[in-house]
Amino acid sequence: MASVIHASAAEFFVEHNRDWGIDALVLIEQVFVSLDLHHVQIWISFAPWKPDRAEKDFQRVVSHLGELKRWLADKIDLRRFPEIELRLSDPEKSFRIMDIFGNLRSHGELGSTNFDDTEGGKEDPADSAH
Repeated sequence: MASVIHASAAEFFVEHNRDWGIDALVLIEQVFVSLDLHHVQIWISFAPWKPDRAEKDFQRVVSHLGELKRWLADKIDLRRFPEIELRLSDPEKSFRIMDIFGNLRSHGELGSTNFDDTEGGKEDPADSAH
């Protein structure tokens, strides 16, 4: 389900974000779906990443959440469509986290671990490195 929502939301953002005055591409970093399919978190960032504009652009995206919900409901056939929450992800932090994991793996200090957030995370996955 997460991959279907991811693909459909990406299509929505490609078609609409320029209309909202956002000069960056909206990127979907992660999609988390609750086990009961009642809640979805969509973590987004922007390319190019401009920290000084990210929050303002994010608020513009959030203001169109209703349109996104209708778009997804039209694309995905569900009896009850889940509540959607948009979250802003910082790709610079995410990159640093992945770099740390890569270094640990290359030094054999990291076993086989599942990095999926089965709880649907309330925090940006990149923030846990601090």
